[in-house]
Amino acid sequence: MKFLFLAAISALLSACATQIPSANDSTAIITFQNSAGDLLMANKVNGVSVDNGRYFSVSPGNNKLEVLITSGTGQESSYAMFATLEYSDFAADNTYEMRIMDKGFQKSLQLIDRTGSLLSERAL
Repeated sequence: MKFLFLAAISALLSACATQIPSANDSTAIITFQNSAGDLLMANKVNGVSVDNGRYFSVSPGNNKLEVLITSGTGQESSYAMFATLEYSDFAADNTYEMRIMDKGFQKSLQLIDRTGSLLSERAL
């Protein structure tokens, strides 16, 4: 478990050297809002591994996104898990954001658009 957390941090730091691309007429971009204690990293789009864990670049329409979620600092209370979120209406030339929302004892993975509207949510 500690190895998975360290591998995720290492991959994230090595990817920091590249800039996140802008959305364009053929793609939408999904970035992450990481909160204290939780780290989200892109893993797969429609079953295909991504090259950079800091964002997703998707074609318009339906896409299934898989993220790696790590929490904690590698101590016993930390965890790592994969979660998928599917959304059917990605639009080209738009940006989106994924985040973890903590609702007391229940956490959820959320997809929001650039206006802050909730588009999709999955309980964790």
